[in-house]
Amino acid sequence: MSRGLTVLTLLNVFILIASIIGRISDSTVANGVSVWDKPAKFALSFLAFGPALLWLFSHVESTKLIRRGLGALGWSMVVEIALIFMQSVRGTTSHFNKSTTFDSAVYRGMSVGVSVFALAGVITGVVLARKKLGTNALALATKLAVIMMTAGALLGFAMTRTMEGQVEGGDTIGSHTIGAADSGVGIPFLGWSTEFGDLRVAHFLGLHSLHVIPLTALTVMWLTRRQTVDLNDRGQRRVTALAAVAYGGLVITTFVQALRSIPFTSPDTNTWTTLFFLALTPAFAAVLVALRPTANLKASSDAYVEPAPTARH
Repeated sequence: MSRGLTVLTLLNVFILIASIIGRISDSTVANGVSVWDKPAKFALSFLAFGPALLWLFSHVESTKLIRRGLGALGWSMVVEIALIFMQSVRGTTSHFNKSTTFDSAVYRGMSVGVSVFALAGVITGVVLARKKLGTNALALATKLAVIMMTAGALLGFAMTRTMEGQVEGGDTIGSHTIGAADSGVGIPFLGWSTEFGDLRVAHFLGLHSLHVIPLTALTVMWLTRRQTVDLNDRGQRRVTALAAVAYGGLVITTFVQALRSIPFTSPDTNTWTTLFFLALTPAFAAVLVALRPTANLKASSDAYVEPAPTARH
């Protein structure tokens, strides 16, 4: 059990409830959206992360380094959500806010928390990659999920650079949106821009590799047990790996799309082409491997052998 992840989970239950109450009772708006939307979104996300990490690592032989890595992951997220919630209580933004000395200090604190999260993810991912977890699909998915989650976290740093139209040393440095300043024009609650490129899409998808990849492996294993598909351990790992490649391709596609200032809701021809080669092709390959005629069982064991006639006396 990780104390950091346990505290993270319990804290976010409180913050989610408080944010819902704040959303109903307080009409304060920043950048076109309620100040309570961000802590609610992050609380929901972290409530998915804490239990998922605890469950995944309950299947892994614990070492001192893994325990410390889990603790660092948990406490770094505790720091981030606490600062986000504090800024909402103050009626202002948390990310990219450098309007006052205090706000700048808060933003730097969040940046430190994210950096610790990324570093802990890299270390934990390296440890897992070198560790023998078993031969089933879930073991492979656990390794891939932590590595891909960390890569998704690192994508967030693309939002912190000085964007076009911003002045170094100004009140706002960094943006979720490429091509325009952050505003409330986007899909409800999530706020992802429907007019310009939005880096949050790829960041979100990358982080939640932690859930998608293991769930894919568990689904493949479940379908195999039900004999819906005929796959041995090697075949299940192959399908899981191809699915992970496809999901990674989706993350890359949405990231490049955002950098080109193309809204995720209106992909252009280049985006569709990238999606086809990086995501749809490996996804189709995964389906082919899963549904191909039984090749994992020995034909001799399945062959029907007519019993030899018995002698009559």
